[in-house]
Amino acid sequence: MNNLTREIENIINSEEGNFSVVVERDNETLVSLAPNRSYHAASLIKVPILLTVLTLWQNEEIDLEERIELTEAEKVGGSGILYLMESGSTYNLLELLKLMICISDNTATNILIERFGIESVNSLLKDLNINNTHLARKLMISGTNTFSKTTARDMVSILSHFTKSGHLDPVALQLGQKIFSQQQINNRINRDWKLCGNCSCMIGALNTCPECRKTTSEIDPIEVAFLHKTGEINGVVHDAGILEFNGKHITIAVMSDGLSSNASGESILSRIGNIVYREITKEV
Repeated sequence: MNNLTREIENIINSEEGNFSVVVERDNETLVSLAPNRSYHAASLIKVPILLTVLTLWQNEEIDLEERIELTEAEKVGGSGILYLMESGSTYNLLELLKLMICISDNTATNILIERFGIESVNSLLKDLNINNTHLARKLMISGTNTFSKTTARDMVSILSHFTKSGHLDPVALQLGQKIFSQQQINNRINRDWKLCGNCSCMIGALNTCPECRKTTSEIDPIEVAFLHKTGEINGVVHDAGILEFNGKHITIAVMSDGLSSNASGESILSRIGNIVYREITKEV
C-alpha cells in the first residue's frame, strides 16, 4: 500500500491547507498521514454521541422511545430541520439520533447533549482509551473559543466500535449501522462512489458508462454503501466512515483545515476517496 500513501501525499502536498488521512483494513493500517494532528471536530463529534447513547441503550439504562419536548431555547441554526419545527413538539431519542447523524441536525444534537451530559460522552471515550477526542460544549454557541476536538486516528478508533470488533452488542451494532446507512450528506469521500449497473465500472456523476456505454437511464447506477459522518465549518472539511468490501472493513478518516474554500476541500476528499476505493477493490 506504499503506492496508496504516495498518491494521497501527492494530492495533499499540492493543496493549500492541512490534511490528515488514516485508512485501516480491519486491524491493518494502510495509510497514516498526520494521524494525531488535532482538529476542530465540527460535526464529527456527533459520532461519539451516537456511540454513547447506543451504549446506554444496550446496557438497558435508557429507552430509545423516550420523548423529549423541543423548546425555543434549544433551537440553533446551521444544518438540520428541527429549528424550523414548532416548539412543544416531541421527538423520541431514536428520531433525534437519526436527525443528528443522517442530516447532521444541530438542534437534535444539543437536545441529546442536554439529556445525557457532556461528561457521559467524554467518560466513554476515556474508557475506550480514545484520548484525543473531547466534547467541549453544545453546538452553534457563539462568543466562545472553546470547541470540541478530535484526530483522524481517534475517528478510526471510534468507528471501529461500529463493526463486530467493537464493544456494541449485535442489536445495538445493527441499529448504529442502519442509522449511518441512511446518511444524506454524500459529497466528500464517497461522492463518486456510483457504479455502472451493468459492468460495475465507477461512473460517479457520469450518465454514460465509459466502459460499456450503458446509460443511467437504461440501467440504474449502484450506490456503494459507506457508513459515515461528515463535519464542516468555515475552512474545515471532514469525513470519516466504513466501507465493507470482500468481507473486510475499510475505515477511512480524512480531516482538513486551513482551506481556501470548503468546496475545494470537498473535491480533495472525493479525490482521496476515489484513490482508496480503486486501490482496495483492485486487489481482489
